[in-house]
Amino acid sequence: MRTLALFIATSVDGYIAQPNDDLSFLKLVEKEGEDYGYAKFIAKIDTIIVGRKTYD
Repeated sequence: MRTLALFIATSVDGYIAQPNDDLSFLKLVEKEGEDYGYAKFIAKIDTIIVGRKTYD
């Protein structure tokens, strides 16, 4: 059996992006050399499903 995990970044108001698909709010918390556990997370999965706009 596989485990399904949803990894999504949202703004404080609960949206995934601003109305014009802007994701610049994510850069507010970025620190040089920090991956926030993403590398460990991605190493445990073998399939990624992305939306059309994310893929493009």
